[in-house]
Amino acid sequence: MEAIQLKDKKLILEMVRENGLSLQFVNDTFKKDKDIVLRSILQNGLALQFADDIFKKDEYIVLKAILQNGLALQFADDTLFYM
Repeated sequence: MEAIQLKDKKLILEMVRENGLSLQFVNDTFKKDKDIVLRSILQNGLALQFADDIFKKDEYIVLKAILQNGLALQFADDTLFYM
C-alpha cells in the first residue's frame, strides 16, 4: 500500500507542477503535504486557497504564494497580520 501512495504522490507532484490550481482536485491528504503544496503555489500562488489551513498560517508558504501571485494574499490566515 505504501508504494502505491508514493506513486500517487509522484503523479500529483507532476500534475501540480504543470498546473498548481489542480491542487483543488486532489485528496485532502495531499493538500496537507508540504511538498505538494509548495510545488503548487510555486506554479500558481492562487493554489494557496486549496491548501490545508495549516499552510495558510505558514509564513514561508504564504510568502512564496504571494511572490508568485500577489492576489494569493487574500487566502493567507488573518493571524499572520497580527503578530
